[in-house]
Amino acid sequence: MTARDEEGTLVFAEVALSEDPRDGFPPEGSPSALRRRMEAASIAWLAKRGGVGDARVRFDQIAIAITSADDRTAMIRHHISAGSAE
Repeated sequence: MTARDEEGTLVFAEVALSEDPRDGFPPEGSPSALRRRMEAASIAWLAKRGGVGDARVRFDQIAIAITSADDRTAMIRHHISAGSAE
């Protein structure tokens, strides 16, 4: 998923879903693996669109856990700068 935040930063977000309430949130991978996947995806996205100038870029991770299949509720976990080396 791609978006821009309120400061104009271009955000690339990996979204994972766990559909079974018994499983909780989807498992998280290592930050370095996430960063490699996100860098590859962002390079392809930028190349297809001819770049975006000198915009800031951030990699986020969003996890969605279905909490009740009956009433279609879920919990969302949003890690900002999840693939950061910081």
